[in-house]
Amino acid sequence: MSTIKVDNLETVAGVPLHPAKAWVNYNQTTPVINGSSNISSMTDDSTGVYTANFATSMSGANYSSNLLSDAPVSTWHVQGHISSGSSTPGTYTTSAAQFAHFNQANSGQRADPQKACLQFVE
Repeated sequence: MSTIKVDNLETVAGVPLHPAKAWVNYNQTTPVINGSSNISSMTDDSTGVYTANFATSMSGANYSSNLLSDAPVSTWHVQGHISSGSSTPGTYTTSAAQFAHFNQANSGQRADPQKACLQFVE
């Protein structure tokens, strides 16, 4: 396998590219990391609330994240939020990001996703 090391990526037209700095595929019901890059661990904070801990810190706390999740259709549907599970915003630091999932049928009830897929771009 070869390694390519560069300081910046861009298209032929000079448009900067920003690949994911970290990603994780996580099952909070077990809890198990199914696959990841630049994630040192996941912390199960409470029902429906978890924290992704980065192996290498972000340069600042204003990075972007993408979140997709699912749960059994016959039981509940979950919807992910960048939140601590209350009305206050979730934690975004250079070393970790916190997320919450809620039952779509009852937005006040948190639920553990069977699969949460997160990507972080800086």
